[in-house]
Amino acid sequence: CLFNNIFNITNPLLLDTLSVIKNNVSCNGGNNGSIILNVTGGTPSYNYSWSNGDTSYQITNVSAGTYNVTITDLNGCSLPVLYFTLSEPLPSNMTHITSNVDCFGNTNGFIDITYTTTSNNIVTMFNWQGPNGFVSSQQSINNLDGGTYMLSVTEDNNCQNSFSLIVFEPDLIEVNEQTEGASCFNGEDGMVNLNISGGIPMYIPDWFGNNPQ
Repeated sequence: CLFNNIFNITNPLLLDTLSVIKNNVSCNGGNNGSIILNVTGGTPSYNYSWSNGDTSYQITNVSAGTYNVTITDLNGCSLPVLYFTLSEPLPSNMTHITSNVDCFGNTNGFIDITYTTTSNNIVTMFNWQGPNGFVSSQQSINNLDGGTYMLSVTEDNNCQNSFSLIVFEPDLIEVNEQTEGASCFNGEDGMVNLNISGGIPMYIPDWFGNNPQ
């Protein structure tokens, strides 16, 4: 007796990535990058092993850097390791000139800001907060008390940078004197010794022309 039959052995489709959606980090130092994979072929379901420990078809809220993933289907078939690099923009740059208050109680300090973005098309907004309820939306500020000033710079690409700047104010000048009277009537051996603190050394006493030392 003779038995004839036909057997079909099928292969699954080639395991492949149908598409990759890569979103770079929007702000320098941020962590809103993402990589989304659309895998096809092979035998679902798929296992994902990312270099950052994730096991999903996507990684989200990640910083700039290089990430790799190994994809394996239900039968253990796998793709070569895939590598992806997420970039971030260069940082904006802030420089400043600070002028301190000259004397205790004065309000003549200022902070002059130069803020440079990575593109001339980026619009910036400034928000200052300081001592005694100080607020300002100007880039540079003046007529300042001594104290710490917090600057928040928001760019129209939703990037934000914060800075802390100090305007110093000298302490109140205090003078403690020691006096010694003349030893004789009309004598000239009297003495006044001053112990001066506060302010900004060096000190220049003005004796109105009488033996300045």
